[in-house]
Amino acid sequence: MFVLKNINKIFTSSSSKQIALSSIDLSFPSKGLVFIKGESGSGKSTLLNILGLLLKPTSGTMLFNGKDVSRMSNKEKENIRLNQIGCVFQHFNLIDELSVLDNLLLFENNKEKAGRLLLSLGIKELENKEVSKLSGGEKQRVGIARALMKDPLVLLCDEPTGALDEENSKNVRDILLELSKSILIIVTSHEKTLFNGARYFVEIEKGNIKDSNLIEDKVKPIRLNKRGYKGNLRPFRRLIRKKNRAKSIICLICFIFMEVVFSCGLGFQKGASKIESLIMDTSFDSLFLSVSKKEKVSSSSSLNLVKQSKPSKNDISFLLDKADAYASLSFALPYSESFYLEEEKQVPANFVPYLPSDLLTFSSFNLENFSLTKNMLVFVNDSFSFFYKDINPGDELVVKRKMMFEYEQGNDEIDIEFRFKIASIIKEFSFLNSPRVYFPYDEVASLLDSFFLPNYSNIQGRDVSVLDFIINSSPSSSYSGQESILHCKSKEDALKMFDLIRQFEKEDAPYSFSSRVYTTKNSYSNLSSLICLCLRLFAIFEFALCFILLLLDCFYCYLRNKKHNAILLCLGINKPRIISLFSINSILVFLSSIVLFAPLSLFAFGIINKFLAPRLGFDFLIINPLLNFNRIPFFIPILFLVFAISIYSLSFLLLYFLLSKIDIAKELKDE
Repeated sequence: MFVLKNINKIFTSSSSKQIALSSIDLSFPSKGLVFIKGESGSGKSTLLNILGLLLKPTSGTMLFNGKDVSRMSNKEKENIRLNQIGCVFQHFNLIDELSVLDNLLLFENNKEKAGRLLLSLGIKELENKEVSKLSGGEKQRVGIARALMKDPLVLLCDEPTGALDEENSKNVRDILLELSKSILIIVTSHEKTLFNGARYFVEIEKGNIKDSNLIEDKVKPIRLNKRGYKGNLRPFRRLIRKKNRAKSIICLICFIFMEVVFSCGLGFQKGASKIESLIMDTSFDSLFLSVSKKEKVSSSSSLNLVKQSKPSKNDISFLLDKADAYASLSFALPYSESFYLEEEKQVPANFVPYLPSDLLTFSSFNLENFSLTKNMLVFVNDSFSFFYKDINPGDELVVKRKMMFEYEQGNDEIDIEFRFKIASIIKEFSFLNSPRVYFPYDEVASLLDSFFLPNYSNIQGRDVSVLDFIINSSPSSSYSGQESILHCKSKEDALKMFDLIRQFEKEDAPYSFSSRVYTTKNSYSNLSSLICLCLRLFAIFEFALCFILLLLDCFYCYLRNKKHNAILLCLGINKPRIISLFSINSILVFLSSIVLFAPLSLFAFGIINKFLAPRLGFDFLIINPLLNFNRIPFFIPILFLVFAISIYSLSFLLLYFLLSKIDIAKELKDE
């Protein structure tokens, strides 16, 4: 069965070298009991571990069934340990937390066969008892039964009676002698008299063969079993899960938190884009740009002072030439005005002009019961209605202002009064939540032209247009100021105007442009970009943390069950199957988090949108990114699934490396 030729084994360390075996030449028979005797430290356990393919010799050749073991692949060695070689240990090396039956079924899931073996060894009544509660003699019998589950050709017994009393030692000896009639049993023991009845013996002293009566096996090489693994590892897997239950719960919470935060980050990114669009799409204000002229003021100081003034007619004409495709001059009332309802109280508000075409542009507004044929109809936004709880369409809005006219002979002051009827209360994006009144520019300009400008024209001695009126009005007038208004023809043209503004700014043109909506949009865009960047960095940190956490989890499970791993390897269970025991738990935890994070994310979205967004002046902050993100369906679940697969692959490689480096003989020997 075994043939050893000039086998040497040297254990080396940084400071010393120990010769365990030297020039071992042995040929074992195909069956019978071989007693390897010797004092403690003589090398008999090392020899047994080499025979069990648990240790590699430093030099020499070992044949198993006529084949050189050194030329075998790891898979071939695992197959031999799995099907041909059984091991019985001095310290039993059972999994104490499992029952007797579960320990036997680790190799083969055959309860009937396990029951027969336990019955033959006289411990059938113990099959459901936890191994940790057994006596030493009972544990050793369980160890023998587990080894016999694979119907081995060779049974290796390392000090099988070393931890037993005299009576149990004799019982184990009798069992082994009976079994040796059909298979090869190799026993090591320092009790020289216990196995004197053995047919074959080898005596070792200080790593050398002192005496031996082994004869060369004349039997032809036998056909080896090549059965696949059919054991039951589920009890062991449940044991691992039980041990790590608290840690798994903590990991699950961490993973869900990471996934929810990540999905909230992507949801905020989608929401930010939508909010930027809403800022432009839900306000007439987005069509207006204020223009002022800037002029550098020379000063003796090191400061560059800039004086702002209202653009002249020529300036306006120049700008209109540049922006003719996008905008026109439009200003009939001051941009900021005071109003009062039914002459009761005054509240600051923004008066924003609109043209009939604007109504088509902003079709999202609720314009029920509105007709363009009615004169002086205005819209008020929901922020306006907030100040007036009982406001309704049809109520009258009265605006009164004093206006100063200047001329060479002196000046004059007149009262200007506009009466508007509220056509509809429109809902705007709540971030732009200042009270607004949208008035019809054409109607107001016509009213100015019909009632107020003739008097001003008579004073000036010439016909005065609305444009002249706006540009040349007195600084003390309500219509005077440092800016004029450009009205864009559409939202798309407004965006083009913004590009033109940036061009003017690059050319250092003597004009200043501002748009409250555009400024708000840019400010929000910059803020949301910063928040999104922070969320991305946090997400990267979270992914890295989860990556490390998962790998550490696998590594921790491996270290905590290092001896169990050695037992399973000794039984012949291959590395991928062992790895699955420890890595699958972490992966299942992560996959569970993927299932749970979706409803929890939806809950988080709802909480943020319902309670946080209104406090910041928004209708919402997050748009659900779970179903679609950047036109990729189910992007987030797919991303997490890919992440889980990647982690599993990396944890597999890590554990495979660790298992490849494990010293099986040492782990099984140490208590």
